[in-house]
This record gives sequence, C-alpha cells and structure tokens, in this order.
Amino acid sequence: MKVPVISPIVRLAIGLSMLTVSLLLVADFLGFIPNSKLAEFNARKMIAESLAVQVSADVMKGDIRSVTLLMHSLQQQNTSINSLGLRTSDKQLISSAGDHLNSWHLSDKGASTVANILVPIHGKEGRWGSLEVSFKPLNGNPTIFEQAGSIITIIIFILTVGFLVFWLFLKRALNELDPSNVIPDRVSSALNILAEGLVILDNNGKIVFVNTAFEQKLGQPSASLIGKNLSDFDWNPTDSEKNDIPFCLPWKLLLDGFVADPSNLKLCTQLKENLSFAVNIAPIQTADADIRGVVVTFDDITELENKNVVLERALNQIKHSQQEITRQNKKLQVLATRDPLTGLLNRRSLFEGFVTLLSEMEDDETLSCIMLDIDHFKLINDRFGHTTGDMVIKSLAQILNETARSDDLVCRYGGEEFCIVLPGVDEKLAADIAERIRSVVNNDKTGEATGIIPFTASFGVSSVLGGGVTPEFIIDIADKALYSAKKSGRNQVVRWSVIEPAGKAMTASIEPSSVKKQGISSTSSETAVLNINDSKLVMLPVPEFNRAEQTTVQNLHHRIIELEALIYAQKTNQFDLNDISDFPNQIVLIDRIKQSIERSLRLNTLFAILIIDIDASQIIKNTLGKTANNKVINIVAKRLKKTLRSVDLVMIDSIEKMGCNLSRTNSGEFVVLLTDMKKQEEATWIIQRLFSCMFKPVEVEDTELFLDPRIGASVYPSDGENTELLLTHAGIALREAKATLGKEVCLFYSKEINQYAKSQLYMYGELHRAIERNELSIEYQPVISLKTGRIDSFEVLLRWYHPKLGLVSPEEFISIAEHVGLIDDIGNWVLQKACTQLKVWHDIGHKHLTLAINFSVVQFRKPDFANKVLATIKQADLMPDSVIMEITESALIHNIKMAELHLNELNKAGMRISLDDFGTGYSSLSYLKLFPIDTVKIDKSFLKEFPDHAQDAAIVSAIIAMVHRLGLHVIAEGVESNIQLHVLQNLKCDAIQGYLFSKPLTREQATSLLANPANIRQRVWDSRTIEMPQENALLAGVLNHIPKERI
Repeated sequence: MKVPVISPIVRLAIGLSMLTVSLLLVADFLGFIPNSKLAEFNARKMIAESLAVQVSADVMKGDIRSVTLLMHSLQQQNTSINSLGLRTSDKQLISSAGDHLNSWHLSDKGASTVANILVPIHGKEGRWGSLEVSFKPLNGNPTIFEQAGSIITIIIFILTVGFLVFWLFLKRALNELDPSNVIPDRVSSALNILAEGLVILDNNGKIVFVNTAFEQKLGQPSASLIGKNLSDFDWNPTDSEKNDIPFCLPWKLLLDGFVADPSNLKLCTQLKENLSFAVNIAPIQTADADIRGVVVTFDDITELENKNVVLERALNQIKHSQQEITRQNKKLQVLATRDPLTGLLNRRSLFEGFVTLLSEMEDDETLSCIMLDIDHFKLINDRFGHTTGDMVIKSLAQILNETARSDDLVCRYGGEEFCIVLPGVDEKLAADIAERIRSVVNNDKTGEATGIIPFTASFGVSSVLGGGVTPEFIIDIADKALYSAKKSGRNQVVRWSVIEPAGKAMTASIEPSSVKKQGISSTSSETAVLNINDSKLVMLPVPEFNRAEQTTVQNLHHRIIELEALIYAQKTNQFDLNDISDFPNQIVLIDRIKQSIERSLRLNTLFAILIIDIDASQIIKNTLGKTANNKVINIVAKRLKKTLRSVDLVMIDSIEKMGCNLSRTNSGEFVVLLTDMKKQEEATWIIQRLFSCMFKPVEVEDTELFLDPRIGASVYPSDGENTELLLTHAGIALREAKATLGKEVCLFYSKEINQYAKSQLYMYGELHRAIERNELSIEYQPVISLKTGRIDSFEVLLRWYHPKLGLVSPEEFISIAEHVGLIDDIGNWVLQKACTQLKVWHDIGHKHLTLAINFSVVQFRKPDFANKVLATIKQADLMPDSVIMEITESALIHNIKMAELHLNELNKAGMRISLDDFGTGYSSLSYLKLFPIDTVKIDKSFLKEFPDHAQDAAIVSAIIAMVHRLGLHVIAEGVESNIQLHVLQNLKCDAIQGYLFSKPLTREQATSLLANPANIRQRVWDSRTIEMPQENALLAGVLNHIPKERI
C-alpha cells in the first residue's frame, strides 16, 4: 500500500502546534493560566453571602416580609439571578422570588455550583435554615467546551487555529527562501543548462540551490536536497588526492576563511553509485568582502577516472613487461658473459676483461695468470656419472669465487679447466695464492655431506711485467706450466719461470740488454725487447734458452709463440698507453662490483662506488680541442692511479687494507671502486686524497687549467644491494654534486637526494603543461638613471604561477627547462612578448625606453642564436639598440668561442651587452676585455650590508671606478634603502635597480609607472641632500663630494 507523503510544511505546522499545546498544559498545571468561571463563581458567592447577612438579621427579628421584599428587589435588579428562596432547616420554603421551584437545582452532594449557590443561615440555637440563589448559566446554555473545562477549549482552539497560522507562516517563509525567488528565472534556466553540476550554499554550508545536472547525478529531486548540509554527504578524496594531510572539504575551508584549491572528490550516492568529481569553488561575497555563501561546481570525471584506472593497469602491465624484459636481458647478459653451470665468466668475457687489464697496466705493474685443471676428471665422469662431475666443477668454482679478490677475473675456461687473472700480483705471490687454493681443494670435506667425492687440482702460473702482450700468450704459457704440473704428478703448482726444459732453471727476470731494429734478440740477460714505431720499448718475459739446445723443438715452439704475440700486439696497437680508452670496460666494471658484493657478504664489509666528473673537461674540449682534452684525461688518469696505488700501502684502522680499482664509463666519467671498508667514513679519506691529487692545475698547450672535479658516491649496502642500483644512485649523487656551488664537491646518495630527483621529474611534466596552460608570464623591474631620475630600462623577469605550487622560482624551473629541451621555446616566447610590449611603450611616447633580457647558456650553444634574436627584434619593428642582452659568467664559460662569436655579431648589429652578477665568478675582469660588454651590473650580494661596512663600500667603489675607466655603464642591483641610493650617487653609479623604487611589475603596473614618473624623479633628486649618518664616517675615503646641481 502506498504511504501518503506529508509535505515538510505540514509536518512543521503540526509539530509547532503540538509544542504550543504542550506549553499550555504545563502552564495550566503550574497555575499560570487564569480560570474565568472560577472568578464568576466567587463573585456570585459573594453576592449570595452578602444577601444572607441581611436576611439573617431580618429572620432573627421575625420580619419575613422584609426578607421577601428584599429578595424580589434583588431579583429584579440583577438580571443574572433567576430566583431566590429562603428555606428553613426542615426544608420548608417560607419565602421566594421568581420561579424558584423550577430554577433551583442542587446537586446530590449539596455543594454549590456556578448556577446554584446555597448559603446557610444561623441563629442563636444553631443553623436556622439556608438562603438559595439560582443564577443564570454562564454564556447562556453551557457548551461541551464549558462542560469540559476552559483548558480543553484552549487546547482545541490552538490545535485548530495554530496549525493553520503556522502552516501559512511556514509556507510564506519557505517561499521567501526558495531559490526560484532569489535567482531570477532566466538565471536559473541558464544554470540548469550547464552540463556541470552546480550547487549554491549559504554561509552555514546548507544547500539553497542545485541545478538539474546535479539532481540527475545524485538521482534526487532538488526539493529533497535543499536545506541539507552538503558536507553530510558521503564524500571521500580520490586516490590521486590521498596524502598525509588531513582531508577537509574545500567549501568548508572557504567558509572557514582559508584558501581552497580545486580538488577531486568521490561521492557515494543513495543508490550506492561511486562518482568522481572535479570540484571548483568560488565565494559569494558582500561589498565588504564578507563571505555569504559558496558556489560549487561538480564536473563528473567518473568515466575519466575509470579510463585512468584502465590506463594505470595497462602501464603497470607495461612496467611489468619492461621489468620482465630487463630480467630477461639480465639473463641474456649472464648467458653472454657467464658460464651457466658455475656463474663464472665465460671465455669471451675473460678475454675482453683480460685485454682491458693489460691495456691499463703501467710499465712497473705486474699481472699474473693461473690455469688450473681438475685431476682425473674423465675418470670421475666415467665412474660416478656427469651429475657428480658437474657437482665437482661447481664446488671448485665456489672455492675460486670465495678466494678471488674483487678485481680478479675468474673464468671457467672450458670443461674442467679454469683460469684466474690477478692484476697487480707477481708470479711468486700468484703461486702462493694457487697453493692456498690447491690446499683448500685437497682438504675440503664439506662436499662429503652432499655427495661430492674428494678431488684434487693442478695449477700452472705465469706472469707479465708492464703489459705489451696478448691474453693468449699469457694463458698459453700458464697452460704449459699446468701441463708440466699434470705431467709431473698432478695436485701441485708449477710456475712457468721455473720449468727446466733442459735441466737448467728458467727465470722471469726482464732486464733489457739489447735491442735490434729487426725485432727481438734473446741474450743471457734473459730479456726480449720490442721496438714499436720507434717510440716505446715494451719488455716481455722470455725464458732463458740454453744456447746448446736452442734448436730443440720446445725452444723453437716458445720462440714462435712469443713472436706471434708481439706481431698481434703490434697490429692491434695494444701498446699505446696514451689512448684514453685504456680502462676497464663496462663488463669488467660490472663484474668487479658483483664480486665486491659477494666479498662484502662473506667478510661483512662495505664498499663504495665513486663516480668522478671533471667539470672542466667539456670546456677544454670546446675551446682547445679533443686532443688537448685527451691529454688532460690521461694526466688525470695517471694521477688517480698513482693516488689509488699509494692507498694500497696505507693501513686503514691499522687492521685491513682497502682495495681500490679505477674504471671509466662510456660517458667519460671515472669510476673508483673502494672495497673492504669497515666504516663508510673510510671513503672520505680516500676522497680527500683524490681531490688533493687533482688540486694542482694541468698545463696543456701553454694554458694552465684547473680541473674542478665533482664526485657522486654510493655505499653498499645502504644505498643499494645490486649493481644497477649502486651505479644509478652514485650517478644521482654526481648530478646533485655538479649542481652544487663550490669547489671539491662530493655528495653521497641519500633518500633526500632521491626524493629531490622525483620532485624534479614532477616539475618536468608540469613545466611542459605550463606552456600549454599559459601559466608563464613576464614582469618588469625598472632601472632608474641616477642622472635624470627617469626610468631608462626594464629588466624582463620570467614568472611561473603554478595552480598548486604557487609561484615557482626561476632558479628551480629554468634549469629544468634547460635539461628537458624547453629553454629554446621559453626563451623565444619571452623575447617575442617583451619586444611586442616594448613596441607598445615606444608607440605611446616612451621612445627612450629599453628592455634588458636574460638568455640561457643553452641558447648560446645554438649556431643560429644571434640570427634568431635579431630576426625577432626586427619582426617587432624595433631597433637592435633598444634591447639589452644580459649574460652571466656561466653562460660565457661553458663555450667561450661560441659566446664570443654570438656577442660580436649582436654587438656589430647594434645590440647592447650587459654583464650580469658581476664579481661573483672567477674571470669577470677577463670577460670585460674579451667580450664587447657595454654595461656591468654589480651583483646584489655586494649591496646586502652596503654601506654599513666600509669594506663593502670600498669594493663597490672600486668596481664603479674601474668600469668607468673602461668607458662602460654601471648598474647596482638590489638597492633597498635611501642611504644606499645616496652613497651610490656619491660614487657616481650610473643607474640602480631594486625594491627601493619598485618590485617587479605586471605590464599594466609598469605602464602606469611610466605614466607617473614624477615621484621617482623627485626621490632621486631629494636623496642628494641626505646627510651621512655618523656610523658611516669610514666611507669618507671612498666617497666623492655630493653634486649640488640638478641635471
């Protein structure tokens, strides 16, 4: 059955009526309401009692006739009395007036009523009788209300009349509050057309209007929404809006007096639908700016959010696919560089790393090679099966891996044969290492529990001093030593230098004795020397041959191998140690890091990765050429190697030695691997040594150059537990170090730096959208001439107003624009806008006005930079001398030749050049001579404590005097006080710029300032008469006399 709907007005009227009745009942109960019937009863009773007094007197006298006359007279005079009667105590009526017998009706209880009042009459002997007075009923015939009592009458009356009154009142009040009456019909119709939902709230947050779109979104009519508090709905932030900040609805923030930004919200409707809205709000204000309400718009982005979810899933799938691809690539890399059974290097990777190690060797460095083979391995396979044979191979590989250092190369050479390359180790020490490994293998009992049978191995050792040979040669002679070990009994270590082919020991001494132009001469001093391109002697260890047996097959075989190695080395030019590619390649570097991780896990130690960038390298390459840069790189490499070699001899904490390795990345940075650290602070000592070795300038082509290295560092395991993370984090730290001002900057990776990198990525995307959303704008700060007091120029300042971040500092987003390739577009936009505005000012009469515009260092690298600037100026119908190019020292130092070319071309066309931030760099004075500078701007850092400190005043005075001697114009930046203005006038500064006269202005504000220049001019002139305070007496030595005339 359908339940009838009672309107809110009816419900309110009933409620108010019931409330009124309740109050009346309470008042009646407390006696606050007067009873009119009771008052009438008391009045009649008084009449009856007064009459009874007179009657009683006449009765006592026995004058019944007087009583009768009195009653008749009273009955005739008082119309409310129907009758009167006098009755004796025995109920006998002895006198009456009116129709008393029919009028008198006394209740059974004998009590008086409003209409019948009985008054007793007493005599000397007691009660004599009674006086009976019959009154007319009140208000004629008694109604049901009179019979029920007065309070019931009032209640029924209030319920009836009060309900009607309340209903009419509420209906009128709600009609007055109806938005259809507040908002004109045409406006309401327009709001209902909007596709966006729109809600108007009062200052309490209650809904006073909703448009049709919002009704449809919620599935509720406007009548049921109006009057409700919008905040009571089921609102939640969207996933993208969730953060650690407490959630607060934007309209509540605005009503509470806070600034509220647009936001995204989720709403769960009564139909349990989840809708997403983009919410925008605007206040409804009075003329006094008091907030009286809020207009809220709701743009339904549910479908967009759903699509974003789908896209997010797709992106996650793509990321997962990329991770899977990366994982597969790593697997492929492992397959390409590692032996699948043991995880050691395969033969190809061994030779690549071997070549690199040989090429980086200095003349006094040694390198050894160990070849080893599992004894009787074929018998193990035949007797116990290939599975057992594989277990034996893996067991030996594990022993080798645990024994090797981080910079050693360990390889499964093939089958049961292994190879170890030991850089920086001579043959004797290599033999000792091999003996320790042999002893571990021979005495290893750990494999018995897993089914690995005991086994032994044979070892052959060879070494080389100073490089200059091929890996094949060293491996071959080590293999021959291994062959000798196996032939003479197995399970032993044999050194190549002690093999006795003819009963006489052979030696690895390599003292040179003679050199022949045709090639090699073997002498009793046991040395072979090769002359390559008549430029370098390369020494090879050659076994001493017994002259009596030089014709033997074995000696001839050794001789052939040696000559083949030398010919190969000469063809491949492996002896050119000046080639900057002679550093461990990427494979060797990654392998060293992986070995360092394994070693750190075993020994519970730390290791650090230092990536070193030479800041001056690119400048040297651009200015002096690639050859000069290569020379510098080689000098740096030798210094680093020397420093790291000296580190090996220094005890850290007097306990352990720190291992050091040097590599070079594909992008040109040096990589230092510091292993076996007990504390992270130990790397700091090494870093200081590295900075010290590069402090001395490098002299190339008669030019003395300072290197200015920057270092980024990551530490295992705090900054990463795998090779990729450690290298990535060290690279992030290096980028931060390169962006940090100062010298000898080294930064370790930290979460803060990583978070900063993430915020930079966010800024990258926002800057792209800033151009699309027209969030960039230009402001103008005036430059005031101290001679004329007028505005000679404006400096053009770029501003970015982000909807969430607010005003973003140019120092933050300009560098981002340079990195992501947006600086050209932004720079061109600024130049076009500024030139267009300058043309407008010229056209309204300010022909003298110029604009100073800053340009990025990245723009200077473009070959067509000058042509584009001049073309833009010409397109705006301006002369080149009306635009001043402001350049910083950083823009010049990055590419001096290109900067000189552009500046000369622009100056030749008539454009003026201003050197900004003068005095903050290292080469400011040389730039004044090298480049066509017209104006110098004193950096505001010199004005911070000026002129309170005499030294600052002296510096500023010296700069102004020097610049004037060169015939240039000088401007002081950052002027904020009248005393600064006064002193600068005395120092004959040409112009000033700063907050004293104006902050950066919008286009409209700047135009208004140009139209009213009198105030500025007067302040400039008045400042010439300011008296110097006593505390600035020290300035007397650098100040000129105040000019008294006005120009």
